Amino acid sequence: MSRPAFATVLASLAALAACAATPVGEGTHRVQSFDGLEIVFDVAGGGDPTLVLVHGWRCHRGHWGGQVAELARGTRVVTLDLGGHGDSGAGRED
Repeated sequence: MSRPAFATVLASLAALAACAATPVGEGTHRVQSFDGLEIVFDVAGGGDPTLVLVHGWRCHRGHWGGQVAELARGTRVVTLDLGGHGDSGAGRED
């Protein structure tokens, strides 16, 4: 993974971590990253631990659709759209 791509993943995960202090239920949620970009994520299932699924290049959170239902039987599953992908905001310059 290139350095800019890794930084994008970290920024998106940091946005999710920022909202972790406020428990969210199942469904689709939106949060702003540190640089103001909107990040969209889905939560399914419940329990510990939480499994975060991050898509690859040119994909989106919907690509995990076939796995989420099974994984969510025993844990909370979070799928997210990285910046510039799926329903998350675009236009990040750095």
